[in-house]
Parts: sequence; structure tokens; C-alpha cells
Amino acid sequence: STPMRYRRQEALLTLAVASLLILAPATLLGQPSGTLDIPTLIRVRDQPTMISSLKEGMQETVKERWTELVMEDSQAALARNQGGLYPNPSLQAYINRLGQSLIPKEVSDDVLVSFKIVEDPLPYADALATGTVYLSTGIISLLDNESQLAFLLMHEAGHVMLSHHLHQIIEEEKAEKRA
Repeated sequence: STPMRYRRQEALLTLAVASLLILAPATLLGQPSGTLDIPTLIRVRDQPTMISSLKEGMQETVKERWTELVMEDSQAALARNQGGLYPNPSLQAYINRLGQSLIPKEVSDDVLVSFKIVEDPLPYADALATGTVYLSTGIISLLDNESQLAFLLMHEAGHVMLSHHLHQIIEEEKAEKRA
């Protein structure tokens, strides 16, 4: 049981460090107090705001790439939903209810996040551009309590709420323009 406990602690430490990277924008966005201003961060990372802040020529390219990614992720979600979901409706509903209860009230109603469990012994969690967050049964088995589950749900939901997928497309487009 000690090696299992060690792997569990190692996985959770990795998640904690990764989540700190989400908090780093407080400093980068000029929030001098060092506190995270969630309403401002969410407003700045709103998809229409991010796209409209781009130069006109880049806006269309980013919109096209974003649409392609959402379509690809929709197909991926459809495949996962048809074949790999954990077959316990009560547990699926619990995970989604818990995740929904953690979404900050400042998040726009246009940002939809849903939470699902995939039956897979490999430990992973994944957020798609469509807003669907998947947790594997493997990663859930490493968690010790509901607080750790809530942390994991919010970490993944953070990718959706802060438009990380769109941000990545924008950064790739900027890099291509510079090259």
C-alpha cells in the first residue's frame, strides 16, 4: 500500500503544481495585490473579448481554427460518450453536480461545462474545447477524498472557463506570423 500511497501523492503534487500555473496570470495581468481577481480574469479570457482584441486579419483565421477545433472535439466527445463512459448514472450525475456547484457565478452563461467519467484504468483528466471535462476511473481511484476530486474538477474546468484552447490557437497564430 505504501507504493500506491506514494504514487497517489506524486500525482496530486503534480496536479497542485500544474494548478499554480493557472494562478500565475494574477501577476501577469497586472493585479499588483497578488490576489486573483476572478471576475476580471474571466472577463479578459472571454472568447469574444479575446478574438475581438486581435488584429482584423488574424480574427478570421483564429475563428476558423477555433471552429475546426470545436468540431474535432465534438467528434471526440461523441466517440467517448458512445463507448467509454463509466456505466453508473448515479456516479455520473454526482460528478457533474459537484463540478457544476464549483463553477464561479462570474462565469458567463455562454460557457458551458459538463463533467463525465470515462472507464479507463489509466489516470488522466481532460478538458475539451466543447466544455466537456473527462475524468478517468484511473485518476479517480488515486483520490483520497471529495476535496481532491473538487480540486481536479476545477483544474480541468479552469481550462474551459479561461479559454485555454482558444488562447493556444491565438499564440500559435502569433508565432506563425512572426516566423
